[in-house]
Amino acid sequence: MSAAKISIASQIAEVKRELALRANTYPRLVGSAKMRQGEADLCTARMEAVLVTLEFCQRHEAALRTFLAGRLYTAEELTEHVTAAVDAANRAETAAAASVETSAAAAQAAQREVDGLVGPLWIASGAAIVVIGLVLWAAIARTRTGRRRARRS
Repeated sequence: MSAAKISIASQIAEVKRELALRANTYPRLVGSAKMRQGEADLCTARMEAVLVTLEFCQRHEAALRTFLAGRLYTAEELTEHVTAAVDAANRAETAAAASVETSAAAAQAAQREVDGLVGPLWIASGAAIVVIGLVLWAAIARTRTGRRRARRS
């Protein structure tokens, strides 16, 4: 028998029967050290969660069926959705490619601008090095002059 043909009420009855069976069997297995108490508690908790889920589905069966019926699509509707998704993906890919081309052009323009600044940057760097050298030379000269004066005194 397929699972689709078993009613929720029958499934709930089976889960309750299984819980009663486990309530009789697990203490004996734990007592004979064939099962740990933690494992028995976990298995029981899982089955109780199944029961709660089935009871929820039973209470809300009509609403769930309505919801699911609204979510089912015909083959034509699925084709439309897939086609729309593919078109959107193609448009996004085209836009991305155009953006890359625009970005490449912008990057080249920025590179030309940077290239135009490199010469003045080298000149400014050279001037800064010369100034630093002069400052160091002056500091060294003062220090030497100070030492000479100290020796003369």
